Amino acid sequence: MQLDVLLVSDDPELKSFQQILGLRYSIEQTKTNVDLLVLSEKGILLNQKLIGEAGQLARSLENVFSRRFYSVVAISLTIHHLENLLNKRVLDSIAVISPQTDFFVFGGPSLLQNLENRPRFHLYPRPGVNKITSRFKVRLIEYIRKKKELAN
Repeated sequence: MQLDVLLVSDDPELKSFQQILGLRYSIEQTKTNVDLLVLSEKGILLNQKLIGEAGQLARSLENVFSRRFYSVVAISLTIHHLENLLNKRVLDSIAVISPQTDFFVFGGPSLLQNLENRPRFHLYPRPGVNKITSRFKVRLIEYIRKKKELAN
Protein backbone atom coordinates (compact mmCIF):
# COMPACT_ATOMS: atom_id res chain seq x y z
CA MET A 1 0.00 0.00 0.00
CA GLN A 2 1.28 3.45 -0.92
CA LEU A 3 1.37 5.91 1.94
CA ASP A 4 1.03 9.59 1.08
CA VAL A 5 2.16 12.38 3.40
CA LEU A 6 1.43 16.08 3.12
CA LEU A 7 3.82 18.54 4.78
CA VAL A 8 2.35 22.00 5.38
CA SER A 9 4.70 24.84 6.25
CA ASP A 10 5.39 28.52 5.69
CA ASP A 11 8.16 31.06 5.33
CA PRO A 12 10.33 29.27 2.73
CA GLU A 13 12.42 32.43 2.54
CA LEU A 14 13.83 31.83 6.03
CA LYS A 15 16.92 29.73 6.72
CA SER A 16 14.91 27.60 9.18
CA PHE A 17 12.87 26.25 6.24
CA GLN A 18 15.80 23.94 5.53
CA GLN A 19 14.51 21.90 8.50
CA ILE A 20 11.32 21.20 6.54
CA LEU A 21 13.27 20.17 3.45
CA GLY A 22 15.36 17.86 5.64
CA LEU A 23 12.19 16.36 7.11
CA ARG A 24 10.81 15.79 3.63
CA TYR A 25 14.00 14.02 2.60
CA SER A 26 13.92 11.82 5.71
CA ILE A 27 10.32 10.82 5.03
CA GLU A 28 11.13 10.06 1.39
CA GLN A 29 13.86 7.70 2.62
CA THR A 30 11.07 5.50 4.05
CA LYS A 31 9.80 5.01 0.46
CA THR A 32 6.85 7.27 1.16
CA ASN A 33 5.39 9.84 -1.23
CA VAL A 34 5.63 13.35 0.23
CA ASP A 35 3.91 16.47 -1.06
CA LEU A 36 4.93 19.87 0.27
CA LEU A 37 2.35 22.64 0.61
CA VAL A 38 4.05 25.97 1.35
CA LEU A 39 2.74 29.41 2.20
CA SER A 40 5.08 31.98 0.72
CA GLU A 41 4.99 35.65 -0.14
CA LYS A 42 4.27 34.59 -3.75
CA GLY A 43 1.24 32.51 -2.79
CA ILE A 44 0.42 28.91 -1.93
CA LEU A 45 2.66 26.34 -3.56
CA LEU A 46 2.19 22.58 -3.85
CA ASN A 47 5.49 20.96 -4.76
CA GLN A 48 6.72 24.35 -6.03
CA LYS A 49 3.66 24.87 -8.27
CA LEU A 50 1.47 27.90 -7.51
CA ILE A 51 -2.05 26.73 -6.56
CA GLY A 52 -3.47 29.76 -4.73
CA GLU A 53 -2.98 33.32 -3.61
CA ALA A 54 -1.24 34.11 -0.33
CA GLY A 55 -4.45 34.59 1.68
CA GLN A 56 -6.15 31.43 0.45
CA LEU A 57 -4.65 28.75 2.69
CA ALA A 58 -8.00 27.37 3.78
CA ARG A 59 -9.39 27.01 0.28
CA SER A 60 -6.11 25.63 -1.10
CA LEU A 61 -5.91 22.93 1.59
CA GLU A 62 -9.52 21.90 1.04
CA ASN A 63 -8.91 21.68 -2.74
CA VAL A 64 -5.83 19.51 -2.23
CA PHE A 65 -7.82 17.15 0.00
CA SER A 66 -10.73 16.95 -2.39
CA ARG A 67 -8.35 15.56 -5.04
CA ARG A 68 -6.12 13.23 -3.03
CA PHE A 69 -6.10 11.14 0.14
CA TYR A 70 -3.22 11.67 2.55
CA SER A 71 -2.59 9.16 5.31
CA VAL A 72 -0.59 11.67 7.33
CA VAL A 73 -0.51 15.46 7.40
CA ALA A 74 2.37 17.16 9.20
CA ILE A 75 1.81 20.84 9.91
CA SER A 76 4.46 23.33 11.01
CA LEU A 77 3.15 26.88 10.80
CA THR A 78 3.72 30.18 12.53
CA ILE A 79 1.16 31.17 15.14
CA HIS A 80 -0.56 33.51 12.69
CA HIS A 81 -1.07 30.87 9.99
CA LEU A 82 -2.03 28.10 12.41
CA GLU A 83 -4.51 30.41 14.10
CA ASN A 84 -6.01 31.18 10.69
CA LEU A 85 -6.51 27.46 10.04
CA LEU A 86 -8.16 26.97 13.42
CA ASN A 87 -10.41 30.03 13.15
CA LYS A 88 -11.68 28.96 9.74
CA ARG A 89 -12.15 25.39 11.04
CA VAL A 90 -10.12 24.04 8.12
CA LEU A 91 -8.70 21.14 10.11
CA ASP A 92 -12.24 20.18 11.11
CA SER A 93 -13.29 20.20 7.45
CA ILE A 94 -10.32 18.08 6.42
CA ALA A 95 -11.01 15.61 9.24
CA VAL A 96 -14.56 15.20 7.86
CA ILE A 97 -13.40 14.88 4.22
CA SER A 98 -10.65 12.45 5.21
CA PRO A 99 -11.50 10.76 8.55
CA GLN A 100 -8.61 8.27 8.29
CA THR A 101 -5.95 10.98 8.10
CA ASP A 102 -3.59 11.40 11.04
CA PHE A 103 -2.42 14.93 11.86
CA PHE A 104 0.94 15.84 13.37
CA VAL A 105 0.73 19.49 14.39
CA PHE A 106 3.77 21.47 15.47
CA GLY A 107 2.73 24.87 16.78
CA GLY A 108 2.36 27.33 19.60
CA PRO A 109 1.23 25.66 22.85
CA SER A 110 -1.67 28.08 23.31
CA LEU A 111 -3.09 27.09 19.92
CA LEU A 112 -2.50 23.39 20.40
CA GLN A 113 -4.87 23.49 23.38
CA ASN A 114 -7.69 23.98 20.86
CA LEU A 115 -6.84 20.59 19.32
CA GLU A 116 -6.43 18.54 22.49
CA ASN A 117 -8.53 15.42 22.95
CA ARG A 118 -9.19 15.03 19.24
CA PRO A 119 -8.67 11.60 17.81
CA ARG A 120 -5.95 11.26 15.19
CA PHE A 121 -4.23 14.51 16.25
CA HIS A 122 -0.66 14.31 17.53
CA LEU A 123 0.38 17.64 19.05
CA TYR A 124 3.90 19.00 19.56
CA PRO A 125 4.66 22.42 21.10
CA ARG A 126 6.83 24.69 19.01
CA PRO A 127 9.71 26.23 20.97
CA GLY A 128 10.76 29.55 19.49
CA VAL A 129 11.39 29.86 15.77
CA ASN A 130 12.22 26.22 15.00
CA LYS A 131 10.24 24.67 12.15
CA ILE A 132 10.54 21.25 13.77
CA THR A 133 12.32 19.58 16.65
CA SER A 134 14.17 16.28 16.59
CA ARG A 135 11.40 14.82 18.78
CA PHE A 136 8.74 15.80 16.24
CA LYS A 137 10.82 14.44 13.35
CA VAL A 138 11.61 11.12 15.05
CA ARG A 139 8.02 10.52 16.17
CA LEU A 140 6.63 11.36 12.74
CA ILE A 141 9.03 9.06 10.91
CA GLU A 142 8.49 6.24 13.44
CA TYR A 143 4.74 6.62 12.99
CA ILE A 144 5.03 6.49 9.21
CA ARG A 145 7.21 3.36 9.36
CA LYS A 146 4.81 1.66 11.76
CA LYS A 147 1.81 2.57 9.59
CA LYS A 148 3.56 1.15 6.51
CA GLU A 149 4.39 -2.09 8.35
CA LEU A 150 0.78 -2.53 9.46
CA ALA A 151 -0.44 -1.94 5.91
CA ASN A 152 1.77 -4.69 4.45
